[in-house]
Amino acid sequence: VKQEALKLEKSYRNIEDVGSTFNKIEDEVASMLEVPERMSDPVEIGEDNVNKERDAEDVNKLEFDNLKEVLSGLVAGSKSYLTCPGCQQLSSPPIYKCPAEHLICNSCYNRKVKTRCPECKLQLDKTGQNSRFKTAEVAWKELKKIEDKLNQ
Repeated sequence: VKQEALKLEKSYRNIEDVGSTFNKIEDEVASMLEVPERMSDPVEIGEDNVNKERDAEDVNKLEFDNLKEVLSGLVAGSKSYLTCPGCQQLSSPPIYKCPAEHLICNSCYNRKVKTRCPECKLQLDKTGQNSRFKTAEVAWKELKKIEDKLNQ
């Protein structure tokens, strides 16, 4: 039981960490996407200035592509934390949990799972009062924000 409690505590911290990481990354992406003002008047642009601007744009694109790759990896990792053990699908709100805080998607909670958690077999609270997994729902919303920005 202690091992299960430690696993659950670690999962809970991982979900919280994902949410705060998404917020930090979202700020970094937003700052990288800001368009810099042009360096000089179009009439005065010399070939050196054009090359410098082109080089700066190439560097920005490379940095953005690298950041996008890192974010894609984080999104994939976060999806694993939000995958329902009952159906192996990404859970979306409403997301439920068993007393041991194993995640259960809405579909499994309402249809497939009768009265026991598919992972640990503990009895479920089918009243819904203590079974919502709010932290996982927040993490899902943050994940969707990042995915939407990556797909723009």
